[in-house]
Amino acid sequence: MTALDDTIAIANANGGSLDLPELLRTRGTLLAQAGDAAAAEENLRSSLALARSHSALSLQLRTTTSLARLKIGQGDPAEAHATLAETYGRFTEGFDTADLRAAKGLLSEMSAASISMPKLSSA
Repeated sequence: MTALDDTIAIANANGGSLDLPELLRTRGTLLAQAGDAAAAEENLRSSLALARSHSALSLQLRTTTSLARLKIGQGDPAEAHATLAETYGRFTEGFDTADLRAAKGLLSEMSAASISMPKLSSA
């Protein structure tokens, strides 16, 4: 984590880099695994914003997949599905790549989970 933090600091000091969204995504994923959901989400959202500013759709997909996993763990599958589905839906090719297969698998899992869960009535 220290090496990752140092690399991010160097990238920021040098005006950022095209690798910064992936570095932030990686740190967010590690923070989520360590149980720091708030810091993980902050890093993932920063990664996503940077990836969008670079028009880096593949990085957006990787980040939204990580963010979706975090939101599922936080009990917010609706946001997880909406964010990931929006990014996934922007792809027109490359569906055999590992990142797109992972995103599709996660979307399928979320859809199956919502179908198997009974709907609660509002009455």
